[in-house]
Amino acid sequence: ICIREAATQIFKEYYHGRQNGDKQETPQFTCIFHDWGVVAGSIFTNRALEENFAQYIPDKVVLLDVLMGPHPKYNDIPSQDEVPYSLSPSIYSALIIVSYQSALASAFFMLTYFSELLGVITLSVLI
Repeated sequence: ICIREAATQIFKEYYHGRQNGDKQETPQFTCIFHDWGVVAGSIFTNRALEENFAQYIPDKVVLLDVLMGPHPKYNDIPSQDEVPYSLSPSIYSALIIVSYQSALASAFFMLTYFSELLGVITLSVLI
């Protein structure tokens, strides 16, 4: 709901002060979501599409996160020639991903089975 309210406010600000004679173009609505915002952003985008809220359907969606690769059944993966970067991670980036995920998993384990303080300390030490 908060993303929808923010989008409403952005559109109000865009149209604020325009006269009826002004050319009212619909602005491009690009949503950029990062880290845990990817979850909320995906929910928002899917609901806008499912419920057909035309003014809230983003023209483009950008998800920035340390995620696993796409599902094997996903068939809309761009070819290596279509993207300016490598789809397969280098050894260095694979090590970074594994260490990041290990740090988060360790902190979650400490937080869940021992104490909140120990979870926070583990996360701050490992990252």
